[in-house]
Amino acid sequence: MAEYWNWAKTFCCRPHLYAEPTSIDSLRTLINDINKTKSKVRVIGCAHSPSALSMSNEVLISMKNFNKIIEIDEKNLEIHCQSGVLLSTLNEILPQHNLSLPVQGSISTLTIAGVVSTATHGSGIKYGTLSSYVRSITLMKLNGEIKEYCLEDDEDLFRCVTCCLVRYINNIYVKLDGISNHKIDRCDKLFNFDCLFYQYANEWAIPLDQAVSCLVQLEKLMENNINVHFPIEIRFSKEELSYLSPAYKRQTCWINTVAYRPFGKTHLEHRSFFDAFETICYKHNGRPHWAKEHPLNNKHFSELYPNWNLFHEKRKQFDPNDLFINDCLRNVFS
Repeated sequence: MAEYWNWAKTFCCRPHLYAEPTSIDSLRTLINDINKTKSKVRVIGCAHSPSALSMSNEVLISMKNFNKIIEIDEKNLEIHCQSGVLLSTLNEILPQHNLSLPVQGSISTLTIAGVVSTATHGSGIKYGTLSSYVRSITLMKLNGEIKEYCLEDDEDLFRCVTCCLVRYINNIYVKLDGISNHKIDRCDKLFNFDCLFYQYANEWAIPLDQAVSCLVQLEKLMENNINVHFPIEIRFSKEELSYLSPAYKRQTCWINTVAYRPFGKTHLEHRSFFDAFETICYKHNGRPHWAKEHPLNNKHFSELYPNWNLFHEKRKQFDPNDLFINDCLRNVFS
């Protein structure tokens, strides 16, 4: 493959090997080869992350063929599915069983593994991110071993893998919502919207008790800056326990800004506003969205996340040679 771009056309990579495994056996063979050659690898979903999170110039793996819904448990409100299943697929199928995903973001052209790995959110203060609804995760380790991880087996490890920034997930059990008989419309039709143009994006999670102060300062910034594009999304989520969730142990206000790139134009006009926005959010103890661009590094995150060092230890157990660490994540963990 010559080039692989993210959806917004803001980042690209030129992987030496691009692979779309079709079975567990072919995935295991690929992983074994990667482990032997110590190649850097990333796993790609729909490439909607407006950052370099999924980019790799060595090996890039798409899990698009792992797209099966294994089981829908109407009684216990759970679904068991493979990592490459799209939210748009679940939004079509689940209502047929009087069920829905508990959380909807702005778009549904995302894989279930991608939204779990980066703590996708959006449905309101009574709901966590999608990471918080995971009941178990099955992973293939770098030695080819497949293992299921549940809260009851190892709480620390489970809290790490439910928001892990690394999409090497095979199967997932997710807790669902039942649908009221008095529904207004399907949840994705209420929460999803057209992103319109290619765009830069910047989003932060602010503690709810500091949200008003943060938004007041943001409003003043907007009044003095002409490079502000519509919309600025303001959403909320409840506190949760995934160690790397930006909503970890605090009710959260999420603030997202965009800068459009009509006709795919590359520009820096937005940068001064984004820089000032990031400064305001950081001063309010904000944590950046994992799938989007941010200026923070390991030192910042060790202050923002109480279990940062524990997560790092657990990650090294899975990936002692940092094969899943690309340039984007090297800035995060170094």
